[in-house]
Amino acid sequence: MGDDQASNYGWVSRAGTKGGAPPFVPALATLRAIFADLGPARADILICNVVLPFAAAVAHIEQDQPLLEYAQELYLAYPALASNQVTRSMYRQLGLEREPKNACQQQGLHHIYVQTCRDKHCATCIVIGRDA
Repeated sequence: MGDDQASNYGWVSRAGTKGGAPPFVPALATLRAIFADLGPARADILICNVVLPFAAAVAHIEQDQPLLEYAQELYLAYPALASNQVTRSMYRQLGLEREPKNACQQQGLHHIYVQTCRDKHCATCIVIGRDA
């Protein structure tokens, strides 16, 4: 998406990155500032679980491909959220070398947990690919 298209969304602007910072830094800072009263950890959770999926849904409904792509790119680049019991447990359970490095990977661990691990559906584990 070009800067002219991105500017239509305010928080979406990629312009203004300084010192080789990733292009999403200004957007992250703007989004976090909106929720500053919540604290950074809660703001990040809200942004990843509500704001970005909502932006993607609206973009899909409105057939706004640039916004959809940008919401997806920002989500995929979003830094890791605060670790929690589910991500730590899944990290150990799956024998991963390190904890997830971004929010998308953490959400993936949550998905695996909800789909199979929470209710002990080991026979249908989506990681191992077994099916009872």
